[in-house]
Amino acid sequence: MIALLLDEGERQMLLLALAHLANERPGWDDTLNRIALRIDNVGGRRATMYDQFKTLVTGREFPVEVLGAYLFKAEEDPK
Repeated sequence: MIALLLDEGERQMLLLALAHLANERPGWDDTLNRIALRIDNVGGRRATMYDQFKTLVTGREFPVEVLGAYLFKAEEDPK
């Protein structure tokens, strides 16, 4: 077993990456959910934040307000 120390931003980033992968590979959802349950802050059969990210992720755009502006701060377009 390996233990990782993650801050809240890193934890959310991992859940977002797992959710994105689950949307790309729907057959992997059960396995990815089991991994997400280890780092999500809820008990039960489904990882809540992971499922929320799966619902919110559309295309390649990730909602900044869900993750917090400190994680994804868009750079100004130099145009």
